[in-house]
Amino acid sequence: MKQATTKTTVRIDPHLLYLAKLKALNENTTLKAIINDSLVQSLKTSQPRKKMKGQIGGHKLGNIKGNLSRTEIYDHL
Repeated sequence: MKQATTKTTVRIDPHLLYLAKLKALNENTTLKAIINDSLVQSLKTSQPRKKMKGQIGGHKLGNIKGNLSRTEIYDHL
């Protein structure tokens, strides 16, 4: 059974992306697998952070009208 994944966009240093793609080719795997494995290893070895006080929340947008496409949003800026 496949694991659920989420699509996102990140900005990666071009040299790191090159090295990750090269590693994927050498290991006969995907870039997605290399990045996921690297994140898992990084998160396993990182020190746990202290709990933050307060609550993280979003912005209240009010009544949403339209599709809120990227074009619509940037047209209003």
